Amino acid sequence: MDLSKSSAKATKNMILFSSLRTRDKGLKERYKSCAVNYDSALYYINIANHYLKGGDYASVGRYAAAALNEPISCRHNFATAEPAAMGDIMEHYIRCGYKHHTSPQEQLSKFQASNMKVFFACTSKQKFVLVYFLISIFCSNIITYPKFIATASNDIINDICQETKSPLCSKILKSDRRGRQATSIRVLGEVTLDMAMACTDSTAMLLRSLERTRNHQLREKFENCWVYYAFIYNYLEEAKDSFSSSDFGGVSKYVGAVLKELYSCQQQFQQPPFEAKKLKQENEKLKCLCSVSLVISHHLSGQKQTS
Repeated sequence: MDLSKSSAKATKNMILFSSLRTRDKGLKERYKSCAVNYDSALYYINIANHYLKGGDYASVGRYAAAALNEPISCRHNFATAEPAAMGDIMEHYIRCGYKHHTSPQEQLSKFQASNMKVFFACTSKQKFVLVYFLISIFCSNIITYPKFIATASNDIINDICQETKSPLCSKILKSDRRGRQATSIRVLGEVTLDMAMACTDSTAMLLRSLERTRNHQLREKFENCWVYYAFIYNYLEEAKDSFSSSDFGGVSKYVGAVLKELYSCQQQFQQPPFEAKKLKQENEKLKCLCSVSLVISHHLSGQKQTS
């Protein structure tokens, strides 16, 4: 049962990676739907495991069958346009998920067919409640609520950066031409999310290059961080969509999810071997951009309520 759970988790991550890489909106939605299927599969596997420990084998069979139906439902999403690698993954899970062990690395190697070599190492994430609590503390420290008055672009950046309490804020925002020229807080918000996505993309590439290290422990940490950054990219896309539709509460929610994944990456390096200096800088840059997005979302949310 544990092997089935490991297989389902690895497959879900592969689906999310595919969603991250494609620019086809229709295909992206199909991948997201499949990710939901695999969440359900994991739920049924956990229930089946519970009954297995209690010796209720009839219930084990019932919930195992329910789990097996989820990847089949996922595959139906691709009945007319299934990527070749996707077919291999679904077939592998359906055929092998309950029979023999296949490591996450072997499963991920199937994505080489689509020119995407992915590394994955299973890790136990921090419990959501604990991480959510820490994010709440972080958010409460970076957000203050003085009256915001937009003047010239430099004044906008300076006022926002005073609220983030980040010494890097002004330098980071002014490093982008659109940031320097932003004439409103909304424009700066759009630019900030674009910068966060660009930072995520470049950091993911950096992690791929760092994975070549011969230090096994360090390589595993970089691989884990790459997985976290895959989730970060998806959450930032959701944040951008929410921003475009003026759903600033949604922006805060998804940026909070980004901070959770970023925290998980940084936790990898609490003990030696430590991360490369460049990776640490990129992580801090992304954290700063997230704090800016939270401050801006708060202000725009307030403006929306009073208008």
